[in-house]
Amino acid sequence: MIVVNSQVGCFDIYCGIKSFNLDLKRLKNLKLKGRVGLTICANLKIKRINKKFRGKDKPTDVLSFPFSSEKIPGPFILGDIVISVEYLKRNTDNWKIFFWRALVHGLAHLEGHKHQNSKQHTLMNKREKILLKRLGICSI
Repeated sequence: MIVVNSQVGCFDIYCGIKSFNLDLKRLKNLKLKGRVGLTICANLKIKRINKKFRGKDKPTDVLSFPFSSEKIPGPFILGDIVISVEYLKRNTDNWKIFFWRALVHGLAHLEGHKHQNSKQHTLMNKREKILLKRLGICSI
């Protein structure tokens, strides 16, 4: 497990991919207001999770699971994000850029953003652009 602490928030990272080579130190720039669990895995694991929690028997790039909207004592937990690097590598030429995009998409969901209609999509996209800029990724 890797723990990346930022000024306020924290990432607990479990990497199940041996060939994963990406500088995760830039996560500190996100300035989150809570703790996030991040699992980096292969297609088989994310497929199992997708089937169990969403009823979809197929791999995907990213899944997010908000913890709770209730106030609880102690450090605030935003939730968990699962990213399949295998999925990204198979479906994009520049998987590292899309890793950050998937992470930011998951974070926006943990913050309560949705994309079920055009207004929600616009608001979520605006938040994602802010987070990508903090990571030093200006465009995708």
